[in-house]
Amino acid sequence: MQHMVREIQYYVSFEVVQPVWRTLSVTIRNAVDLDAIILAHSNFLDSVLSRCFLRPESAGIFQLLEKISSLVLEFTYLLASTFKAIDDEVMRRRRLANQIRMKTLKNEWGMTKQDELESREMGRKFAINCVQPLERQSKELAVRWKVAFWLCLFYWRVSRRYVRPQWALYSVNWARVKIQT
Repeated sequence: MQHMVREIQYYVSFEVVQPVWRTLSVTIRNAVDLDAIILAHSNFLDSVLSRCFLRPESAGIFQLLEKISSLVLEFTYLLASTFKAIDDEVMRRRRLANQIRMKTLKNEWGMTKQDELESREMGRKFAINCVQPLERQSKELAVRWKVAFWLCLFYWRVSRRYVRPQWALYSVNWARVKIQT
């Protein structure tokens, strides 16, 4: 998520606002009356809104970017829940190891057959309840991500009036590498 936000921020700052601001500054310096300044400011706002995909005609791109960010958030939540389940499993195994150590110090068997069966059952439940859903959900998110991402790039390529941002080009190259590996 940080990468995506950083790249969009870079695009807006350096590929949209900065060049359009330069144009506005030059136009204001060379303006002869207030109407020229108002027109330059209006052109500045129009250009920024268009290049940031905030115009009604670019609603498709904006919705796709919104969809991609929601997919990134879903993936973040998936990872957080997975890490919590892994932490819980690690703590359970540490408690079991401590119980075995304490029983051994008391000259008792570390684990009975029943304890071993229960431990294996807990490990099996962890695999069923955590690992398999993680695999399934991550595959589903990956497919949804690719679809939204390629739709977004397709939309940019079709609508030639928009400047294709550098972060999209970087992401295309990254996606090609990921797909090939």
